[in-house]
Amino acid sequence: MIEALVGVAAGTVALILLIACVEHLLAPRSLPSALAAHATVPRGLTRPLAAAVTALEGLLAVGLVTAVATGAGRGPLTGLLVAAGVLLTAYAAYTHRLLRASHGRRVPCGCSRADTPVSGWVVLRAAVPAVLALAAAVRADAITAPAESAARFAEASIAGAVFAVLLWVLPEAMIDPGAARREGRHGV
Repeated sequence: MIEALVGVAAGTVALILLIACVEHLLAPRSLPSALAAHATVPRGLTRPLAAAVTALEGLLAVGLVTAVATGAGRGPLTGLLVAAGVLLTAYAAYTHRLLRASHGRRVPCGCSRADTPVSGWVVLRAAVPAVLALAAAVRADAITAPAESAARFAEASIAGAVFAVLLWVLPEAMIDPGAARREGRHGV
């Protein structure tokens, strides 16, 4: 049972990071624009920081998928899960800070191509996989590689993908359409 749960957690984290990376690659101006709107880093650093964040997300996602798929072992997998957990915790803390500092103003999160405002749901989208990554790191040895059991690996991968997609779309799904119309936003 624990193998399945840890595998689902690792799959969820890997896919969340992969989705984030792909979203940033598909809309390369979104994150730098959001960082500029946040006014938390000097304007000259917004593009390099956005590029570094996108690269880190991609590297961690590919590293996690590779480590699980090849059965790389507890050491590498634990390190990747801890790194992902730290990155996602930083995202959760950062978005929480933005949410508190916005005082009701609409602030873009920069997480994706969608013009999603920072909300408690955005914080949750980062916090949940952060907790999953750190919890899975504790029992990384329990994750089933495809060579050990293709069926268990497939089950964990599919469940992880479902949870990742649900978490990813959660902030957009929770936007009140009436509030969006009142603010003049369309297509949400």
